[in-house]
Amino acid sequence: MGKRAVRNFSSTSDSNLEQANPSRLVALSWFLATLAALAALSWARGSLFKVNEHNYFHYLAHAFNQGAVHLIERPTTTHDLTVVDGKLFLYWGPVPAVLLAPFVAIFGISWPDSWVTLLLGALLSTLTLFLLRASTALYGRPGFRGFLLTAVFTFGSPLLPLALNGGVWATSQLFATTFLCAGICVALSPLGTRRILIASTLVGLACLSRPSMAGAAVWLLFRIYQNEKGSPFRRTGQKIGLALVVLGICVAAQLAYNYARFGDLFESGFSGQRVASVFQRNAILYGQLSFHNIPTNFYYHYIAYPFPITSETLWGGSLFLMTPLYIGAFWSVFRRGGPRGFELSLWVACGLIALPSLLVNGTGWAQLGPRYTLDYAPFLILLVSSGIQTWPKRLVLLTALVSVGHYLYGLFGKLLPRLL
Repeated sequence: MGKRAVRNFSSTSDSNLEQANPSRLVALSWFLATLAALAALSWARGSLFKVNEHNYFHYLAHAFNQGAVHLIERPTTTHDLTVVDGKLFLYWGPVPAVLLAPFVAIFGISWPDSWVTLLLGALLSTLTLFLLRASTALYGRPGFRGFLLTAVFTFGSPLLPLALNGGVWATSQLFATTFLCAGICVALSPLGTRRILIASTLVGLACLSRPSMAGAAVWLLFRIYQNEKGSPFRRTGQKIGLALVVLGICVAAQLAYNYARFGDLFESGFSGQRVASVFQRNAILYGQLSFHNIPTNFYYHYIAYPFPITSETLWGGSLFLMTPLYIGAFWSVFRRGGPRGFELSLWVACGLIALPSLLVNGTGWAQLGPRYTLDYAPFLILLVSSGIQTWPKRLVLLTALVSVGHYLYGLFGKLLPRLL
């Protein structure tokens, strides 16, 4: 049953895929409605027209426009930046700044970067519709559950606070996850040479926006191998080799960027960032990545319940308690039939992408919900889509309402808006 499902999925025709995708009108309507809703929430929180003091990508884009790789203009704060010989650098990947450079050239540095995160949030939400439709050959048409899952992802998961507030952290994550989601959509279609080039480029751009996305490259290579089951070994090797070439170019670009800044191929600036005082002791004792951090990070990502709102809420909250609809991912394990190898690859991808966030010095503070988990959300959503197929509609609706309620309460509660 599982093998047959994968084989049928791999051979899905282009015409069937086009029929499975949402219409342009539906997609455009969803994008505009989501953008309007996010903008309204941002306005209600007072962040729609506010210039975020951590809009570092605007400063880096300005530097790129001047031919520099360090910040020429000095931000009002240097939190989380890297200082070398008196020069300020960003440890985040360069792609967001490259894409923002034309807009910074026109409008300057001081405009609300929440406009960028709002657009990315609406785009990522819309891409999720395509992601679920692209999995039609695996799980059938998503229908009511698919639209509800997409709404929960948008308004009842860490995507919501990241989309509303701007800031370098949100911008980096949303660019990376948007590229990743688009890459997965392409990879779920029959993988000819052109689609492999596109999917590999998108995954590479995700990694150049946020290096923790490297685990997605492993999934993509497995997906190509899975798609080519039964093909001659030489053909499979050529397609995997093509993806490796594209991904290798992206790696080379990151290494060149590192060398241009620090004279070291493997120094990204992450080890020397100016961390918040609450994390300085751990940084000195254990470094920026350490197994010592796993228990604390795991607790705040997957166990802690952050309500009622206190200052500890900013440390994070359980992904599955805050968004209980996501518990459906575990039901995919017990579902009969289906493409087991494919679903296992999704779990592995989630684990590979989650690992750096468990090792890092910091839980994602300050945040509402476990924001690092957004990195692997497109893979998780596919698993949730599989798991909730057998859930009663009432249960799906109830968990969806609780998920959205958690994030709206968190964003508009009495204490958190002053702290976040």
